[in-house]
Amino acid sequence: MSAAVSESLRRRWDSSVSRLVASDRLAGGAPAASSPPAPALSACSARWLGRIASLHSGPGRAYHNLDHVADVLAALDSLLGGPPPVAPGDDDGRAALDLAAFFHDAVYDPRSPTNEGDSAGLFDGFAADLRA
Repeated sequence: MSAAVSESLRRRWDSSVSRLVASDRLAGGAPAASSPPAPALSACSARWLGRIASLHSGPGRAYHNLDHVADVLAALDSLLGGPPPVAPGDDDGRAALDLAAFFHDAVYDPRSPTNEGDSAGLFDGFAADLRA
């Protein structure tokens, strides 16, 4: 897969972000104060997907890349009995799992022992941006 995000990954991202916002639960499990307006959500979502795609497509990404993200999402579907619900409000926590697949080792330096924590911090920034 090239640095460009496949249409299926883009749809999965958009659906997951929409479901996370609709569930009214973001960083730390705290309810969001209010949902951002659709254009603001769309711009925020696109900006973050671009950042995630860029990180997963960086140099030295033989394994933790966009193909790996797609594989993790396929494994989730297999383990959980199919793809997640599409409609906002029909989320059972799958949005968080799907987004965890995107953020999993988004920050990756083979010499660093803090990749997971750094990637989790990246998600925290994403959630804060959604809440803003």
